[in-house]
Amino acid sequence: MKKKKGFVKLAITFVGTKQQEREIVVFEDLLHKGQVIVTYPDVNQIWKKKNKFTYYT
Repeated sequence: MKKKKGFVKLAITFVGTKQQEREIVVFEDLLHKGQVIVTYPDVNQIWKKKNKFTYYT
């Protein structure tokens, strides 16, 4: 992982044959040393709708 301009890119590998054409939420809470530092409790937030990305396998 490299940090650039306040963003971190993550590579996530999973078996997604049953997830075709579905949205996948990667995480709702971001923890650092066991403490929640960012949380998105509402999946329907406008930010997520505008900035979502979806991967199909």
